[in-house]
Amino acid sequence: MRRALAVAWLCAITLPGAGVAARGLHPLHSSVLELTVDRDRRELHGRLRAFADDLGRVAGTTPDALRAYLAAHVAITGPSGAPLPVAWSVPARDGDALVATFALRGVDASARLAVRHAVLSDAFPDQVNLVRVVRDGRSATMLFMPGDGPRPLP
Repeated sequence: MRRALAVAWLCAITLPGAGVAARGLHPLHSSVLELTVDRDRRELHGRLRAFADDLGRVAGTTPDALRAYLAAHVAITGPSGAPLPVAWSVPARDGDALVATFALRGVDASARLAVRHAVLSDAFPDQVNLVRVVRDGRSATMLFMPGDGPRPLP
């Protein structure tokens, strides 16, 4: 059931003009975080997409408020469990969504990294957060629901 909800949401947020998202309504509170590990360059790139109305209502609408909220609700941790220094870009509007990015340099891609994705989970009990990880030419999707803690990247 969780997977079916996640797939339905992913279609609604990633296909421009799809379903109820095009009319400014959405049946789920959700976001997608895409993480790309570049082993050769020792970099980790992130791109988060969330509904602008939900994020603005919960986090505020100023760039500083949005970046502070993302920093408090998304974490990448290294092998020791210590958070890595994620510096979010100023979120940009893309239709019904806000998109923010980050790049971490000097990341050992062979190390055991973990992610916590709790964006909007404290505000909406039906929040669905997806993390799509691309590493070594393979991709995997992780599903985070309210109350979920950090998990190792696949």
